[in-house]
This record gives sequence, structure tokens and C-alpha cells, in this order.
Amino acid sequence: MVRIIKFIYQTQPVKADIILEEVDQISDYQVIHTPGHTPGSICLYNPNNKVIFVGDNLNYSKDKIEGPSILDDQEAFKKSIKKLGEFGY
Repeated sequence: MVRIIKFIYQTQPVKADIILEEVDQISDYQVIHTPGHTPGSICLYNPNNKVIFVGDNLNYSKDKIEGPSILDDQEAFKKSIKKLGEFGY
């Protein structure tokens, strides 16, 4: 599916200014590497107030939380969701 979309839209990748790793901190937020939707997906977690930003790794629709409709790697996504569960979500 990802290959078809890339072919149809023929987008060009954007080079990242900074590559964030699992051990990195951004202010009070720790980086959590959550591949699956894309290989470089991350979430940001603030342990002080227990807030987590999941970006488009998860969606809330019709009273339930779901994963994205397009996954780069389904097994990696399952592991990432399990990892997020360890934070109490």
C-alpha cells in the first residue's frame, strides 16, 4: 500500500535536521521510538505530568482508539503499542 501511494503521489523525502533517538530528551519530554506506522515514528512522553504525544501513531475515532490505516511494519507496530502500554496507557 505504501509503495502504491508513493508511486501515485511521487513525493520526495525530506531530510531531517535532527535525528532523535530513544535516549534523547526534549525539554521535559523523553523520546520513545515507536516504529510501525513509519520506521522513524516517535512519541514524546512527559513523566512529570504523565502526558504522551503519539502523533499519528494512534487515532481516536468512533469512541475507540485505533492504529493508523497504513502500516509500514505491522509486527513493529504491535511491539510499539506494547511499549506504550508500559507507560500506563
